Amino acid sequence: MTKRPGALSAVLLVVVVNLAPLAGWWWNHTGNPLATVELSEREAGVRRGGDENSSVWLELWRADAWEQRPRTAWADSASLVSLGFEPERLATGEEQSLAAWRPRRRPAWVLLRVDEAASTLVGSRLVPVAVGPDPGALYRQSGDRNNHLVMRGVVRVGREILPVDSLTGISDGETWSAALDVISPATLHVPRSLVAALEDHTAGEGRGSDPRFEVRVTMGRFYLPRVTGIFPATR
Repeated sequence: MTKRPGALSAVLLVVVVNLAPLAGWWWNHTGNPLATVELSEREAGVRRGGDENSSVWLELWRADAWEQRPRTAWADSASLVSLGFEPERLATGEEQSLAAWRPRRRPAWVLLRVDEAASTLVGSRLVPVAVGPDPGALYRQSGDRNNHLVMRGVVRVGREILPVDSLTGISDGETWSAALDVISPATLHVPRSLVAALEDHTAGEGRGSDPRFEVRVTMGRFYLPRVTGIFPATR
């Protein structure tokens, strides 16, 4: 008899553990979406499972995915300090003094804008424009929830030695550089009801210079994006 309460507790624990993700999924899908964005194949490439996995995902690409640029617009000192970076020294108005940071990585929320000006023949239009600790504040800052996504990420800050002057042979010293190491989720699952439409738009030859489809991405209440539509490309 003494074992029954323990067994019941174990069963209840299993039930709660399994119900929690379902409750989170349901809550994310209820109510008005936080944002709805139209992406193209330039930002969301197709990724399929293996022979034993019929799942289909869309892999997100940032415009600066392979770049690390010092003093980027989204990496101002105030934003970085708001994430918890603590410079060893900080002279007022001198951002170059942010050369030494501890710690070097911090979790963050990242505001991404669909920027037509960043588009090339094959390039992504998803451009990071701000980082901060509060996703709601970033959406309010954007002012346009049909053109922005707020995603989880990791910001990395480090030192960078400035080039040596060709005339004097002396370096101008150090500066700081910031980069986004992670954007999460990096892939979006395509619901079974939309797979057929995606396959129709991607049948035949592989992608050329023009995207073959567009995808509607809806941001749920838990700031979890989901695919809610697949359409033929219009641009």
